[in-house]
Amino acid sequence: MAQYKPEWLDLVKEEPIDPDLPIIDPHCHLYDDPVRRATMGGFMTEEFLDTIATSGHNIVSTVHCEAYRTFVDEDAPPEFQAVAETRAATRVGEEAQARDPAGPRLSEGIICYANMALGDGLDAVIAAHREAAKGRLRGVRAWTMSDPEVALPYASSADCMAAPEFIAGAKRLAEHKLTWDACAFHPQLPHVATLAGQVPDLPIVLNHVGIPIYTGRFKDKFQETYQNWLAMMTDLASFPNVYVKVSGLLMNFSGMAFDDKPMPPTSQQAADVMHDHYIAAIDLFGPDRCMFSSNFPRDRLTISYGVLWNAHKILAGQYTAEERTKLFSGTAAKVYNLLDPNADRSRTGH
Repeated sequence: MAQYKPEWLDLVKEEPIDPDLPIIDPHCHLYDDPVRRATMGGFMTEEFLDTIATSGHNIVSTVHCEAYRTFVDEDAPPEFQAVAETRAATRVGEEAQARDPAGPRLSEGIICYANMALGDGLDAVIAAHREAAKGRLRGVRAWTMSDPEVALPYASSADCMAAPEFIAGAKRLAEHKLTWDACAFHPQLPHVATLAGQVPDLPIVLNHVGIPIYTGRFKDKFQETYQNWLAMMTDLASFPNVYVKVSGLLMNFSGMAFDDKPMPPTSQQAADVMHDHYIAAIDLFGPDRCMFSSNFPRDRLTISYGVLWNAHKILAGQYTAEERTKLFSGTAAKVYNLLDPNADRSRTGH
């Protein structure tokens, strides 16, 4: 498995592009368990704030997205064990605010884990997360990724999102005014589309441009797989309640990671690798339905935080100033009901 190597990442250092541009990072994880500390390093208040500060980018807010069993209350019933993760994310947000009230609003939004097939029991789980989040809860993500090519620590069927009980759970999320973060490999995208059609009032945020897989049975079929991904994304774009996190392509599922290279990527090298998928996604969905995100610290196995945001800014260079604002903060603020840094700057005259 890839390993976090800070000395390796330090081989490539760059000055931030457009350092004043406000950024909401809408997809981050917090890690403090021994397993992830051994591979990805810890990522809590101190480490996250230091990562942001050394990057030189203007990160104004972040959204914590559930990460499989990072914080677990073993004494709680199974459906409530992940509430401990929401408590931890809330604590990080409070710690960051206490250190610098004008600094990055860590965990301004929280995407929690919940079992979507709980039926009536889902309401109590959401209530517990709301209490733990202290006003920060924005949505739910569950363990839905599934493909025979990828070994995962949980068992889930590839068509789990098509199950009637899952769709019923999605309808409950809409009633609770929450979002659904859809984590799916690209062969599962038709199920995301079905869900979007059946629950049209639920905002669905597709993670990591649908996680295209170019390993295993797809390894030597890049163009065919890309065209299949593109066709499924085109279909998904027809549902106005679907948004896209433009991120995650450098994970090892894609076969495009740099973790086994002698040098980490420069921002231009990363942008070149991500270009076709990210630009296609943005052009299909539009900047008002797309948001750049970091997927940190997962992605620091292959690229540093500052270099990654530079790569995103290179890719966004072809869009207008208004479109770039949406991609880096506006869409995330709208979807997750966060403070819009651009509206805030307008009100304060900055």
